[in-house]
Amino acid sequence: MTQAGTDADRDLALSLVSSRLGWMDVLPAGHGSALPWSCADVVEGQERGEDPTAPWREALASTTARQYRQDPRPAMPAAFVLLWYLDLLAHPVVFAAVLGPWVIDPSPGNVRFDLQTDQHYPEAASFATGDLLLVTDPAQRQDLARRRYRAHAERFVDGYRPGVKMSSRQRHGAVEDTWEIASRRAAEACLPPPPPEPQRRRSCCFIFTLPGASTCAMCPRLSPPAGR
Repeated sequence: MTQAGTDADRDLALSLVSSRLGWMDVLPAGHGSALPWSCADVVEGQERGEDPTAPWREALASTTARQYRQDPRPAMPAAFVLLWYLDLLAHPVVFAAVLGPWVIDPSPGNVRFDLQTDQHYPEAASFATGDLLLVTDPAQRQDLARRRYRAHAERFVDGYRPGVKMSSRQRHGAVEDTWEIASRRAAEACLPPPPPEPQRRRSCCFIFTLPGASTCAMCPRLSPPAGR
């Protein structure tokens, strides 16, 4: 059964998501001041040929340069902003669908966010009720949640032009990787064990380009384990 949700349903879902997620506050839109970043402004600006995430990448690059005492390669902040933007969409949508009957609406006009002052990752995201749905069947709920996430995520990555070469594998791989990681984290936080096994990533965060850093365990640059 599927039915429309209410503001009260949204508030309950986001409260539970925020309590389980830990690293990002997930808030109902309209309660307090609007968060400064608008997803609608980001995707619509990109579609007009603008670069609305440039200040975000520049702030991250500046902080990283101070921390490591050298400028990072531009691919690193470009990849981090790509992945963090997808994180702020995927995690609330996945966690809501795992915790209860909720399929929240992550359309660009419904989502706003704010960045952590020092490290510049998303520390808060707000969601309007929009077309919130209550879906009782878990498989249908997960499928609809994923399709809603992908609609926004693909629109963002298609328009993302961070000033460095970025392959379609990196862009669209990031969409899939972020959903897979969010799903595993939701299973670890909310469901009985065992959680899904980590999968080798399709996209790269380029953290290995920083002094003293190495590739992540599931980096696509590593050779696959023997027997796989």
